[in-house]
Amino acid sequence: MQTIAEGVIRVSLAPRAALNAYLIDERVLVDTGMPHQRRRVSRALRDLDIERIVLTHAHVDHAGTVAAISAEKGAEVLCGAADLADLAAGVSPPIKLGRPMIPVQRALVRYRGLRASPLHDGDEVGGGFVAVKTRGHSPGHHSLWREHDGVLIAGDALIGVSNRLRTGVFRPLAALRPDDASVTRSIQRLAELRPKVIAFGHGPPLVQDAAHQLSALAKMIG
Repeated sequence: MQTIAEGVIRVSLAPRAALNAYLIDERVLVDTGMPHQRRRVSRALRDLDIERIVLTHAHVDHAGTVAAISAEKGAEVLCGAADLADLAAGVSPPIKLGRPMIPVQRALVRYRGLRASPLHDGDEVGGGFVAVKTRGHSPGHHSLWREHDGVLIAGDALIGVSNRLRTGVFRPLAALRPDDASVTRSIQRLAELRPKVIAFGHGPPLVQDAAHQLSALAKMIG
């Protein structure tokens, strides 16, 4: 585990920061990893009193163990309202595979779902963080923002590693932008926040020159 800001710990769920969850003040868990990672997540949280689980969105790599971990810890679960139906069904919101492939994706990419409470833009989630609606990668995607020190937990609204394994700040791959226009608007909204630290669902945290790099990305795609 890696402390990336005051009270914010990155929980590595795959080598080279390929998949991350985050702890806020050791009470709030942000995202939960893949279904097969339940024991790994449980070990990381073994001595912690987790009160709340915040899902940035309902894709399997972020919500895959949420039912088990929430039951184990007795934690409430929050997720963007537009993703709640998929979360309850245990299916990932569709990505950009083409309409004929969507039923295949939803049949194969399954996890144990649960009913959660809706997360709305501006909701406080703990540790000084508020939800920021950043739809596009999924309909109910939210990032988390802490204004006083400029820390952004972006989820998959932004990616910290490119398809060529360069690190920095990037938009999701084309197949992971089913609503491309909303992805662009979300990135532009996050750029306006001028974050000092960006924590990603995929890729190592960006702790230097974050605002400049994100601004450059927003201008390039705008």
